[in-house]
Amino acid sequence: KSGAKTKIFSEKPDGKFITYIDVHWTLQDMVGAITEAGFVITNLIEPNPSKKLTQRYFGLADRFNKPLTIIIKAWK
Repeated sequence: KSGAKTKIFSEKPDGKFITYIDVHWTLQDMVGAITEAGFVITNLIEPNPSKKLTQRYFGLADRFNKPLTIIIKAWK
């Protein structure tokens, strides 16, 4: 569900753990909000973690198919 909140437990580089709330928005909702605001999307990038990072943090290995971040370039 778009806008659903999920509690995340994550290990920091120093080995300590942090808890935070993540909100997942569907791509459809993000694109809709951007275009309804009058912007034109010119590029979309889904960066993947490096192999070195996935070796250190095994939980990131599945993020090649489920990106953590989407970068949207748009202009108005």
